[in-house]
Amino acid sequence: MDSQQINDLLTAAETDHRREVTELEQFAGIGQSPRDLSGELDDVGQHPGDAASETTEREVDMGLLEDARSVLDEIDAARQRLVTGTYGRCETCDEPIADDRLEAVPWARRCRDHQASLERSTTWLVNNVSGSVGNPEDADSTAIDPMWDPEDDDQSLSAEESAMHGVDEPAP
Repeated sequence: MDSQQINDLLTAAETDHRREVTELEQFAGIGQSPRDLSGELDDVGQHPGDAASETTEREVDMGLLEDARSVLDEIDAARQRLVTGTYGRCETCDEPIADDRLEAVPWARRCRDHQASLERSTTWLVNNVSGSVGNPEDADSTAIDPMWDPEDDDQSLSAEESAMHGVDEPAP
């Protein structure tokens, strides 16, 4: 991939994420008071449940906005790597990042394997800090699943699960 193609990919990604940031700022009501957002003239007429729902929706929008802004920061960092000549090389192993990965995520810092490894280790850390499943001695474990139920590990499906998965008869 040449510099022009990379610039085109980064520019398209930046345009998309700037548009997303603008939309999310509007949805989240950046610069507006909560009263303006609710459309209520005063807080007396608003049901507490409605206020809670609006607060939750605004917090979700703020989280999405933070994510979109962080992608813009990553795009800026990718442009800097392009200038320094390190764009397209994994920050972990220094091997080239596959073109198909860069086309999908032009701001990628790592190859697929090292990004996956990082994400698994982050999942392991989050699960162990929160007191969920995981073995600190097995930090390399990649099979941590917080939804795993050891009592349901017999590979059989309940009637409800069978119906959901289109299986004709549930296993005994």
